[in-house]
Order: sequence, then structure tokens, then C-alpha cells
Amino acid sequence: MIIYKTTNLLNVKIYVVQDKNNNPNYLGSGKLLKKAILKYGKTNFKKEILEECSSEEALNDREIFWIKLLNSTDKKTGYNISDGSKEGDRKIGHEIAKGGIYNYWVKKYGKDIADEKRISQINKIKEHIENHGTELTTKGRYKIWLDKYGKDIADEKLLHWKLKISEHQQYKLENGWTHSEEAIEKIREAAKNRKHSEESKQKMRKPKPEGFSEKLSKSKLGKSTGPSKKRKEVIQFELDGTFIKVWESISKVEEVLKIYNITAVCKRKQETAGGYKWKYKNDI
Repeated sequence: MIIYKTTNLLNVKIYVVQDKNNNPNYLGSGKLLKKAILKYGKTNFKKEILEECSSEEALNDREIFWIKLLNSTDKKTGYNISDGSKEGDRKIGHEIAKGGIYNYWVKKYGKDIADEKRISQINKIKEHIENHGTELTTKGRYKIWLDKYGKDIADEKLLHWKLKISEHQQYKLENGWTHSEEAIEKIREAAKNRKHSEESKQKMRKPKPEGFSEKLSKSKLGKSTGPSKKRKEVIQFELDGTFIKVWESISKVEEVLKIYNITAVCKRKQETAGGYKWKYKNDI
């Protein structure tokens, strides 16, 4: 378990964060850092270990220490957004979920800047609705890109969009983000009032396969329903092709290593995931 620093070699801005797995190829998942990597290229960033820790508690404490010492939350100095540790990120998430993004901005920047940010956000939403709102609703994101850019660029944009969503989900899992009780209650209420389309109703009316009710009952009780037919063994390699390990399934890798997007690598839609190469065992 380490605390490391990623440095932009072009403008000397830094990003400080903890890493339990100590993956040498992983530069960090910070929002501002990822934007900078897209802008300047991964080769213009250097990663170095600041400190090794023996426990998760020490890891959280030292992350806060190093972020404060190096002043990496200052936009002129670094790419960090929070003051560090999972608890710090979780508090920010809960604060936004409970009070709304505007109240969070007021607390962080003051009312004047918060008002400017809100007006800017509203204008962006209005502009998007005017330009894409109806079309996005009726045609979908991919079809809009297809008409505007052609298939090759549309496929590239769709892959990038899916990876972005996947990375965000990974970030939330790693940092323990959860819905507040208030948000959960709102989701429940929305679900109660949701109306199914006629197409959905027809699908629900279709007869269920044999053994479906029995499997559903077992699943609710937390009992095994047998091995999944879709489960595939995957092989993990170093970037140079050196064999590391055969895993029983992608879900097992996600559970142990917290690495995602492996399916995209196995289907050759991207090169690596988590700093490794992956292949389905059956494809070897």
C-alpha cells in the first residue's frame, strides 16, 4: 500500500493519491488528472512513490498529510479536488447528494462564484436541449454521432463514452460512495410511480423458462443457483506479454483486484485494463 505522486512534466502540476494494489502503470483516477492526460498524453506524466504504508488507516492519514504538504488541491499546483482519504471523498459525495451541488459550491467558493457556476450550468443545459434535446431523446446518442461523424468516429466515441461511465462506476466503488437515505427514499417513490410501456408489459407476460421460480427463490435467500453458463476463464498478462495468472471469471478479478473494463480488452475494443493485458482462455 503506497502514497504516490503523478507529475505533469510539461507544467509541473501534481496529483497525490493512495493505491492499495501498487500498480506501477496506473497514474490515478482523478477527474482533473484524467482530463490533463487526455490533453497532454500519458507519456508526459511521471509517477513516483512518496511513502509506503502498512495499514488502511495509515494510508488514509498519510494521503491527507501529503496532499496538504504539497498543496495539490490548489489549482495552480495540482489536480486534487478533495483533501484526501476515502472518507473525505465520501463526505463530499454525501454533501452534494443531500444539499445539492449549488449549496456545495456556496460552501466551497462563496455565493458569487456559486451563482456564476449555476448560471453557466443552466446555460449549458439550455444549449444542449436546444441543439440535441429532442434528437437525443428520439434517436439516441450513437445515431446522432453516426449521422454527424460517420461510423468509425461514432464507434470510437461510443467506446469512449462507455469507458467513461465504467471508470466513474469504478471510482465510486473504490471510494465507497453510496446513496443517502433521502436519495434512496426518492428512488423508491419514483419506482412506485413508474409506468411500464406496452412493450415492457408484453415481455413480462411471456412465460418464464422451467425452473425460473426456484432459481429466483434461491437467489433471494442468497443460495447458489449453480455455475453461470456465461462465465469464462480469463488469462492475465503483463504489458510485455508475460503470463501472470488464469482467473476463473472476470467477476472474480473485479472482486479481488478492483480492475474493470476487462471484457472490452478480451473483445479487442481496448488494449489494456488496470495496467494489464487480458484474454479469454478459450481464445488462446
